Amino acid sequence: MSEYAANSKILVSSDGTRIYADASGNPEKPGIVFIHGQGLSGAVFDVIFSDKRFTEEFYLVRYDMRGHGRSGKPDTSEAYESKPYADDFAAVMKAFNLRKPVVVGWSLGSTVCADIAAHLPDTTLAGIVYLAGVPYVGDIVPKICSPEIIGMRPKLFDETSVTTFVTTIKENIDSLFLDTTKIPWDLKCFWIGMAASQRPTHRKLSLSRSQDPTRLFELAAQGLPLLILGGKYDRQVNQENLIEELRPRFKDMEMCIIEKGGSHAVFYENPGEVMERIIVFARRVKAEVGHFYSFSQKSD
Repeated sequence: MSEYAANSKILVSSDGTRIYADASGNPEKPGIVFIHGQGLSGAVFDVIFSDKRFTEEFYLVRYDMRGHGRSGKPDTSEAYESKPYADDFAAVMKAFNLRKPVVVGWSLGSTVCADIAAHLPDTTLAGIVYLAGVPYVGDIVPKICSPEIIGMRPKLFDETSVTTFVTTIKENIDSLFLDTTKIPWDLKCFWIGMAASQRPTHRKLSLSRSQDPTRLFELAAQGLPLLILGGKYDRQVNQENLIEELRPRFKDMEMCIIEKGGSHAVFYENPGEVMERIIVFARRVKAEVGHFYSFSQKSD
């Protein structure tokens, strides 16, 4: 079996970094872009992308962030600055002919929305879903992330001990789920393998990069729609703290904390309810922008 999906594309970003992306569904439908979390890849969303129920109304697109998965892994700090991340997203939009998509960022994947806001036209997105999300890399992290996950970071950067590296990756993957003993063995191995394929150097570059959320919060105050969607028992991100931090910032903010399967990987443990919430949100913002496929004059 190939590591690339049949409908996949290898894109070239502004700095020459190769970006892996694929899609599911009808490209004539409005787009929803899914961005995975730290150390993993878009393959974590297989449970969603393989279910035809979720592609009846929307065209689902996912890609591997730079430094992750099947995408290129540059070695310089400059390659992990904000603009290259925005350019990666722009390349995905162009390749799949997306117009005003909704972005679903899981965990670290949510940080890309700050890059988009800072460097792409204001009308690029129809709305944002923070799926157990981290809005940006910066001072908000210790306010919303658990001591458990913050304590893992130095070990995830360790290049001196294979034992420490492998053990911490396993602990990190275990913390994604409510009860790891109930998760299929092959899936755990798959996710651990994805995480292990990322060198500590690239992990550190992606987790310690600099971001400025100023423009994101300006758009938030102007009405950029946001859905905060997370699990009640998330061991990595405290949803209540996230809501408290963002409530004063976003004029249009919905919140949903899911109890059943309410882990950090709630989209895997309860994909039906997660996608129901995302689809309802996407329908609303689609209606409010008037037409998902139309750029405003500013974005042309």
